[in-house]
Amino acid sequence: MHEQPLDQPANKDKAIPPHPEQAGQESEKTFEIFTSGVAPMDQVALAENPLFNFTPRIPFESIQPEHVDPAVRAVLTQARGVVDAVVGIETPTFENTIVALDVAIQAVHRCVETAEHILAVSHSDAWQEAVDSIIPLVAQFQTEVVTHSGLFSVVSSLKGSDQYQNLSSGRR
Repeated sequence: MHEQPLDQPANKDKAIPPHPEQAGQESEKTFEIFTSGVAPMDQVALAENPLFNFTPRIPFESIQPEHVDPAVRAVLTQARGVVDAVVGIETPTFENTIVALDVAIQAVHRCVETAEHILAVSHSDAWQEAVDSIIPLVAQFQTEVVTHSGLFSVVSSLKGSDQYQNLSSGRR
């Protein structure tokens, strides 16, 4: 169900979102980052989707199985947009590559892991179906990321840069 292969970036000039914690962003700003490029009607639906909520407290009591697919699809679309933007970076830095990818991938993980947690505690058929439906989507995304030659090139060029030598061992 992926609209565009990752090896064909949609917009190389797309801004890379800052890491919300490092940039001191509010959840509204994070919502804006992850809904940029989403159709206005979809933005309204996502704004009302408690699974597509990036505040520190996850509203478990409000999340229903029907929230899973739209939230995961939206966060995957945005994560692909970040990958496209990273691939188009001419001068990679830790912040505009690794941190940007981390933010995007963590958003995917948060949606998926929240749904999986609710499935584990609810044992309901509806939750099982909701989680089962997203597994192929997430697996496809993960495969695209780890096999993306353009992304590998950008990360490799960062590793070969002078900036890399100045990073702490934890960031290397």
